[in-house]
Amino acid sequence: MLALQASAGNSAVNQLLAGDAPLQLQRLVYIRNRIGSGWRRKTGRSTRAGHGRLGGPTVGDMMVDADKRFFESKAEMSRWARGEIDTMGYVANAATWVRVRPGSFTVIGENHSAVTMADLAKGLHTDRFRYEAYTENVGALENPDLHAAVSHRKQQKDVQIGSAVGTRAHEAEDLHPKILRSLTGLIPNQSKVMGTPAELRLLGWAILDAATPANAAQLDTYRDNEVALDALAQTLVAMPDSGPSRVVDLAWAVFEEFKAEYTALVQAKVDALRASAVPADVAAFDAHWHLAVGPFKTFKRSGDYQRDPAHEMMQAEKARDLSLFLHMKRAKADGDLLFGVGELHQDRLNSLLESQGIAHTDMTTFIDGQKQRFRAP
Repeated sequence: MLALQASAGNSAVNQLLAGDAPLQLQRLVYIRNRIGSGWRRKTGRSTRAGHGRLGGPTVGDMMVDADKRFFESKAEMSRWARGEIDTMGYVANAATWVRVRPGSFTVIGENHSAVTMADLAKGLHTDRFRYEAYTENVGALENPDLHAAVSHRKQQKDVQIGSAVGTRAHEAEDLHPKILRSLTGLIPNQSKVMGTPAELRLLGWAILDAATPANAAQLDTYRDNEVALDALAQTLVAMPDSGPSRVVDLAWAVFEEFKAEYTALVQAKVDALRASAVPADVAAFDAHWHLAVGPFKTFKRSGDYQRDPAHEMMQAEKARDLSLFLHMKRAKADGDLLFGVGELHQDRLNSLLESQGIAHTDMTTFIDGQKQRFRAP
């Protein structure tokens, strides 16, 4: 028992004797060696520290859970536990300690089905991030139903990330380029519409957007099928994040007419976003934007969605990429640490970001680097 007290701490042993300690008692906290290199495992009595403003474990909690944490000093450990540091943390989904440089800003390309920006934000307990899953919304008075649908998507991500969400803005792109891109991905299947859950959810947003009186007045197909489309939209906006493509009860012929009318109407709003940007930013974007070529680290692909940059899908992706880039510039100026996008976006923007002095990497490379950096002795 004396040996156990020495290695785990009196508080932890008391919990064990009381029957409320974890079954596997561990002390996986490491402090940088003062002399030489490497890490030493923390020993001695646990110090007390309260939860920080974004939540997280106390120093006492760290002594008895299984997460490996690495600190430059005991003082840094205590500051982190008090919530005073948001540039390091344990990312559970990647099973590694992560540290980013204070004052830095990095764009990270991810596979949305693997380790994501949501995982990083949660692990770091930081609200200084932007993420592609968050989309700029319309006003509640302008279109209550569309506003509610976009807000619901935000709330889903907020719940996933938890208290680290904080109060800062996390929106990474504008609404209409994202909607237009989703429409280009839908395909016919036995005269019905087929698409991924994400594409179908955004089709639902498009229908809700079409219902705005000013828009509906210019969309004959929407008005002719208003009852059926409105009912379908309520099902579509509840689509999950991922899963196999599925067929929905919408005639392909009706969708094609709706898509043509809606795209013509909304393209003006997309063009207005470009026109309102700083001319130098648009010029730099046009000079450096290119199709994604890889090699990709977070998933297996041989290239971009389409090989022709003039294809409607790639033109929609280009509009999204401009919106993402403009949000990246704002995020960096606002003091954010991280900006999460799909790896294809990061690949298309890589030379542009380099020209702007904005660091970027893919999630696989980022996580592998952290695991190499923080290896227990």
